Amino acid sequence: MSDAAIELEFARMHQSLIEEPEQGKASDLVKGVNKKCTFVVFMIGMFQQITGQAFAAQYRAVFIKSLGTINPCAMTLSNSCISASAIICTLLTVDKIGRRRLLLVGSVIQCAALCTMGGLGVQKPTSYAHKSGIVACLSIFVYGFGSSWGPLTFVVVTELPALRLRDKSQRVGALTNILFNFLVNFTIPYLLNAPYAALERKVGFIYGSSSFAAFWFVYFYVPECRGRSLEEIDIMFHEGVPLRKFKDHPRLRIEVRPGDEVDEAKLAVSSQAIHLEDK
Repeated sequence: MSDAAIELEFARMHQSLIEEPEQGKASDLVKGVNKKCTFVVFMIGMFQQITGQAFAAQYRAVFIKSLGTINPCAMTLSNSCISASAIICTLLTVDKIGRRRLLLVGSVIQCAALCTMGGLGVQKPTSYAHKSGIVACLSIFVYGFGSSWGPLTFVVVTELPALRLRDKSQRVGALTNILFNFLVNFTIPYLLNAPYAALERKVGFIYGSSSFAAFWFVYFYVPECRGRSLEEIDIMFHEGVPLRKFKDHPRLRIEVRPGDEVDEAKLAVSSQAIHLEDK
């Protein structure tokens, strides 16, 4: 690592410590700029669950068996491989493609797959070809989820919160995730089976609509933090940078003047430069 890179990281950490001098209280989560972070963390945790991952994961084998088209065990193993492959690809490419873009594309794939599944399930009686299409749509959904909302939820929840509130924000995200996971798992049997809603394949319309809403939430509220340090993200929130403008916001850079000493520096931050000056 070059001297300039070390000095830049020091400057960001120094500024972050200046702005976040102590651990925050739980009430700080809904104050000032922290309200944005808490809102995004809550919604990200919610959308990960209500877009249908529990249906595709916990009820997949039972659902496929009810169709009578393919061995549910073989399809479960196949979908597990698809999911693992998608997650690995995402982890390898997320810093090149970006969190926001992957979440948007993943939401489109999920919405298209689930709504198509619901459409194929409308016709009665459902033909073998339609049932095979439903199984294929489920696999496409698994790929879309594994390449976006599955792994990236935890990335976004970790990156966005203020440093002094990061542990509390992550608790909010985890609690939200667990709560909606329970609600979705609890309601799935009632949505699928008679004598309740008996939607069967048409449940895809419900989760597809949630994926549609997730797309617009990401478009308007999830910032692109690719290539940004945690300290830099924190500074942008304090500067009031609009969430959709994070990607285009000027990168913070450091300028060290001749004779300056980093360990005795006074830090002055702007969105254009970080100057180190003698005290």
